[in-house]
Amino acid sequence: FGFFPIFWQFSCFFHSFLGFLLFFAIFRLFFILFGFFSYFLAFFILFSYFSGFFLFLGIFHTFFVLFGFFPIFQFRLFSLDVVALYDSLSHDLVFRALDDAIKECRPEWSEEFCQWMMEMVKLSFDSAVVKFDDKWYTSKTGVPTGGIPSVDAGNISVYFVLKNVIYEANPERLLSFVRFVDDGSGTWNGSLEDFMVWFSSVRQQCHEVYGLDLTFETQKIDQYAQFLDIRFKFSDGKLTTDIYKKPTDANRFLEFSSCHPRHTFPSIVFSQALRYRRIINDDQLLESRLSELRQFFIASSYPSRLVDLALDRVKGLERVLEYRNKKADEGNLSDHLDPRP
Repeated sequence: FGFFPIFWQFSCFFHSFLGFLLFFAIFRLFFILFGFFSYFLAFFILFSYFSGFFLFLGIFHTFFVLFGFFPIFQFRLFSLDVVALYDSLSHDLVFRALDDAIKECRPEWSEEFCQWMMEMVKLSFDSAVVKFDDKWYTSKTGVPTGGIPSVDAGNISVYFVLKNVIYEANPERLLSFVRFVDDGSGTWNGSLEDFMVWFSSVRQQCHEVYGLDLTFETQKIDQYAQFLDIRFKFSDGKLTTDIYKKPTDANRFLEFSSCHPRHTFPSIVFSQALRYRRIINDDQLLESRLSELRQFFIASSYPSRLVDLALDRVKGLERVLEYRNKKADEGNLSDHLDPRP
């Protein structure tokens, strides 16, 4: 139950410091009064006292937890995803979201400019046509995947929906929530049943009001959850991060026999290894994942010497998360090794 580990830590401290002083004083007193046999008697009394005292604390705390005086923390990690975002977005939702974003973030824009921008976005959506069997078709729902304004429109629309459904509601048990376009992740303080009730309500609102559907995954806080290409968990108060790959990932890269400039191949190896370095925060786990990555490149016909050179270079780098401009004197990996035998 909840806080019992705190009592245990307190007992360890008590035994190591105050307990030592108390044991020493009582042992000396018993030795003076009763002789050598007093050591066994004093030990028995003090052991019984400490055992009974901390057993009492455990029972006392359990009683208060059962009657709701002390909270039980059940932290969970979760991730959510908008299903088929660009195919599901209605034009009406996009323009409502754009109008809301302009009022919130760019109130100084003139009405004429806002109207012109809306017309340009609509023109882009309406211009998305496809030809099939010598006939031209326009889409009835959704926005064109790959269209110039589509990603921004999708990002603004998802924010608009989640603001109304999650952010403004600000549920007490939702400790944190982050989002990148249509992917989100957060921390929940409560049972799985509590989370399911909350998520079902969020999903129902998104579907009925905005025409979007959500999927989710949730794990206990000490088990891996996924956000974008990262797996993360908390164990003993420490964050552990790892690479996430979809089960369908074939772990294949540009074949070394492909006709590309020679600097392309060491750059691919280095950039992938550097990505591992940035995401994985445990050195032992990083070593294991880089060994796996090495085998993936070998399977794509990359020379082992080229792969090892790139990996060794990454292993010698510090883990830096901020964007850093490359110095002019750093050079390229291809300057040090000709990747072709």
